[in-house]
Amino acid sequence: MQRIKRFLAALVILIPLFAAAGFLRMATEVLAIAPRLPTGPDALLHKTVLASWNAYLVKIYLGAIFLAFLFGRLHSLWARLFQAVPSVKELQPRPHKAPRRSI
Repeated sequence: MQRIKRFLAALVILIPLFAAAGFLRMATEVLAIAPRLPTGPDALLHKTVLASWNAYLVKIYLGAIFLAFLFGRLHSLWARLFQAVPSVKELQPRPHKAPRRSI
């Protein structure tokens, strides 16, 4: 079970990283093709806006991967810290039984 758990944790980390690497590789290939930009007075403006959107989306994507990893670690730490604490059912008082009377 522990081996499967480690394998699944590795998949949770590696799949988004491979997706990000594929996204970055795709971006470099698209740049190599050099799509034609509009040849007007706003051509530089359009190129700048697209570059800023690209940088913004990459930052969000990589930030989401980092936060998923961070929250996973915090969840693990939280579970380890409070594992020794008894559950609520164990803390509730048991009903007191009256002693039996013998006649």
